[in-house]
Amino acid sequence: MTKLLPILALLTALAGQAQDAQCLVDLPFIGAIANKSDVEKLCRFYSDNRTFLLEQKNAAPDSSRHKIANKLNDIALSKESTETFMAFWQEAQLEHQQKTSSRDSLYIEGVDCLLKINEQELPKFQQYLLEVKARLEPVISESDKASIRQGISDYLHFTDQMKTRFYQEEMLLYHPLGDHIIAYNQLSFAIISKVITSEYGFGLKRNYKPFLLSLYDQYSILNAEFEFYKVREAAIVSQITHTSCLKRIGILRFYDGLNAEQKLQAMKVNMLMNVFKW
Repeated sequence: MTKLLPILALLTALAGQAQDAQCLVDLPFIGAIANKSDVEKLCRFYSDNRTFLLEQKNAAPDSSRHKIANKLNDIALSKESTETFMAFWQEAQLEHQQKTSSRDSLYIEGVDCLLKINEQELPKFQQYLLEVKARLEPVISESDKASIRQGISDYLHFTDQMKTRFYQEEMLLYHPLGDHIIAYNQLSFAIISKVITSEYGFGLKRNYKPFLLSLYDQYSILNAEFEFYKVREAAIVSQITHTSCLKRIGILRFYDGLNAEQKLQAMKVNMLMNVFKW
């Protein structure tokens, strides 16, 4: 079916109506409907029923077609617009299901890889961090430790919020056809909470990173520990970001785009966050 859709004109006409603009982004085929009054009805319908519609994209075609048609009857849509919407919907649904199933099969290997790391390698990394903590805890001042832990709390709070929103959206977009995609991303967040990496500043407030780096000038023991830590972190990150684990930009990001000096600074920040995260 040809997809020459007059979306830009509609977006201009609906400027200032965020829900209408969003529906044309998420379901661009609505722009193919000639009756603009029906377009506005459909955008309101989409805004009110987004969760329902996303769930139907993964449902059996016959069942979802019947359920959606029944709901469209309730908004007094013209027959022509209903037929146009349903025709495009079925095409979009089929394309979504085919792409999701194909992509999901690629994530099987990634899930297996991350599971192995999470269950076999990370416990050893965590044990190493506890040993480092035992050496550092008596040396670092209580006020400095409190500041370190506040930054860690900010970071983990941010990632927990991001994880919750991400899980909700992933479930709507892919369950049950893309359960390996969902599992992969859940494992990604589980690993992020165990191997904290701060080089992108996600969730870090105030002057936190410069503060942590300044501690290396105050405590010589940190520099000594870092010489061993950087080797351990690099080793675990190498496994996580191996091609067999399907590293995805935006979730499992380690050292992307950093030069050698930036990488070392990031790892110094990571060491303190990982050691004192308990």
